[in-house]
Amino acid sequence: VFTVDDPGEASDADTGDGVCATAGAVCTLRAAIEQANALPGTAHMIHLPAGTFEQGVSLPGITQDVAITGVSAVATIIRSSDAGHPRLFLVPTGGALALVGVTLTNATNGPGSAVYAIGGAVTLTDCVVTGNAGGAVKGDVLSTVAPPPSLTIAGTTFSGNTGGAAVGASNYSLAVDG
Repeated sequence: VFTVDDPGEASDADTGDGVCATAGAVCTLRAAIEQANALPGTAHMIHLPAGTFEQGVSLPGITQDVAITGVSAVATIIRSSDAGHPRLFLVPTGGALALVGVTLTNATNGPGSAVYAIGGAVTLTDCVVTGNAGGAVKGDVLSTVAPPPSLTIAGTTFSGNTGGAAVGASNYSLAVDG
């Protein structure tokens, strides 16, 4: 379990040591994802406190099983910066991302500006996805695989997203529950 205690973007100082700590001895969202990616074999939890976590460059791709949990979608915001509006999350084959109680906003680099899954599973629960462009959430696998990767959405609100469908799924299993 990694508990983020700094809204900055610094990378982890010693990736793979199991301790989320930048050179400044704080745990950022980026550093927590780097640690989770470097430690295979177990699902990882990342806890985000209330606050805004603005990203100037895309976060590291999710290559392991990672659950990121905020206080609530009203209180915990993951935001793409105004400079470049990078994609927030990329989930390739082999990774699985669960987001709970966060807002994803202001990303424009699509497809899948907030979340782009290219083979990895994604679950959004009690989230808000708003103000993104380029298709906010996209699951996209070039060829059919069995079983198809999953894109699961529950209790999540989509609003003000432009540049494509709010949610798109190509060769993905899509499940949406109010």
